[in-house]
Amino acid sequence: MLKKMIEKRIILGELACFSCVMLMLWADEFFDLPHRIFGTMATPVNYSEALFESAVVAFLGLVVFSVTHYLLRKIKYLEGFLPICDACGKINFGGRWIPAHEYLAKHSEALISHGFCPSCAKREIEGLETGITHHFSILTSKK
Repeated sequence: MLKKMIEKRIILGELACFSCVMLMLWADEFFDLPHRIFGTMATPVNYSEALFESAVVAFLGLVVFSVTHYLLRKIKYLEGFLPICDACGKINFGGRWIPAHEYLAKHSEALISHGFCPSCAKREIEGLETGITHHFSILTSKK
C-alpha cells in the first residue's frame, strides 16, 4: 500500500514538473516573456516552434516516466514484519523458518556473500587458536 502511494507521488511530481515546463513554453510564446521581463526586442508568436518544443518536452517526459516506472518496478520493498531467530538467524516467512540468505535470494536481487562480522571473526579465530593449542599440547605430551 505504501509502495503504491510513493510511486504515485513520484509520477505525479514528474508530471507536475513537465506540465510547468510545457506551460512556460506556451506562456513565453503568447506573452513574449523575455520582452516583458528583460525588455528585449519583441518577437511574434511562432506556433510551429512552440509545437516542436512541446513535442520535444512531451517525448522527454515519456522517456522519464518510462524509466521511472521501470526503476520503481525493480525496487523491492520489505514491507511488514519479519521475525528473525536470535540463535540461528533464520527468518519466519509464511510459517516456515528459512535461512536469511535463502529468503534474500528469493525476495531480492542482491548478490549474497558469506563472511564474518568483526566480533564473530575474533571469536572464530580465538576458537581456532584454542583448538590448535589444545591439539599441540596433546601431541607434545605424548612424547
